[in-house]
Amino acid sequence: MVVPMRRAVSVALLAFVAASQPQDPQPQDPQPQDPQPQDPPAQNPDRPNPAGMQAPRAPEGAAPLPPIEDPPYSPVERDDLLQRFTPPSPLEGHYELRAFSRGTGAPIRATGYLAVGRQHLSMHLMSPAAAGGTALRAAYRRYRINGDQLVMTTLVGFGNDRADAGVEIEPAGATRVLRFSRIGTRLRLFTGGGRVLEFERIE
Repeated sequence: MVVPMRRAVSVALLAFVAASQPQDPQPQDPQPQDPQPQDPPAQNPDRPNPAGMQAPRAPEGAAPLPPIEDPPYSPVERDDLLQRFTPPSPLEGHYELRAFSRGTGAPIRATGYLAVGRQHLSMHLMSPAAAGGTALRAAYRRYRINGDQLVMTTLVGFGNDRADAGVEIEPAGATRVLRFSRIGTRLRLFTGGGRVLEFERIE
């Protein structure tokens, strides 16, 4: 009976010693540390940059440069945007005068050009005058088409092709109506009194 008692005492003593030993803590993941901000390395003005350029330095005693002012802004006129919605004219183009007749006799030798835009036209005519010399007529007009008629409003115009051969200034805002016909590239303007201007489109 003595031996079992000693064995029990030994087992109890070993358990007490094991319990009294310090336990190693369980390893834990380290907490992430925020990186500390670092100052950028100082730039050496005498050291060339990677592009081979040196930073310019103001000379000693130089006055500071004035501040740079913003350029002045002004509104930009864009009236041309409205023209995109203007429908094209069937007469639009550039024309050269091919014939000028008064209804009787041989055609008159004349030179002239007609430029027609979407809403405006410009006409320049030159022909021999009945009393000698040269007869001229030039005008810039706003126009609209009404059937086979050109309804024109004079913006500026002048000429000396009237019977008295004096220079006539067309009044601004005056209205003139001409009948016209177009066949292919040919455009005829009937100016009244049996006179016909026949143009051919060149552009």
